[in-house]
Amino acid sequence: MTYYASIDTARSFLREHVLETFKDETRPERWGKPDESTATGHFSLLLLCFAHLYALAGLHKGTKDTKPKHVIEFVEKYLPTYAKISSFLIDIYRHGVVHQRQPKSIEVDGLIVSWLIDRGKSREKHLALVRKSWLTGQPTNEKTILVSVQLDILYHDIVCAGKAFADDTDEDDNLAETVRQGIEQSQTPQKSHNYVDCRVPWLKIQVDQLPKECPDIWSENADAT
Repeated sequence: MTYYASIDTARSFLREHVLETFKDETRPERWGKPDESTATGHFSLLLLCFAHLYALAGLHKGTKDTKPKHVIEFVEKYLPTYAKISSFLIDIYRHGVVHQRQPKSIEVDGLIVSWLIDRGKSREKHLALVRKSWLTGQPTNEKTILVSVQLDILYHDIVCAGKAFADDTDEDDNLAETVRQGIEQSQTPQKSHNYVDCRVPWLKIQVDQLPKECPDIWSENADAT
């Protein structure tokens, strides 16, 4: 199905694919129950939560090229309790886990701002600012501030934000059209990057050597696309 064919198919894509996929594939219970010592999946949950938050923000803006500013705009509308801290979450958590496997620390105006994640469900702890010295007892850590994230709450809040966005899309044809445009952009082949271009001659040689008929090992996948 071409999901950008109409605003109705765009609405279906948002609900049935983006939201349902996020809810199913990111479900925290896959990594054990929260507040238990055996609970895992900390970085995986972060990665999936931010991947889908970026996807939602891109559709809300109607673009395939989601920028942090688009995420901040989406958060301000659908996750208002995150608004003031969203830029720190993006830089420390999203950029850290995507580019270096785990959240990172940043230096801002004499402070070190770092991370603290847990599989708990404490609203009081979620998005709280914590002095590292409270946890270590070391005065030298007084200028290190931790941004606390309760992963199961983060997941729940993004699901709720996505549902609110989908509800607005159902009621607003202009917003649905923006979503449609975002889907169209994301499903349209894009210009390759420079680091890909240098390998195009090799790729063309390999393509020319491929058989015209479908090999047996791929026959069972013939209808999958």
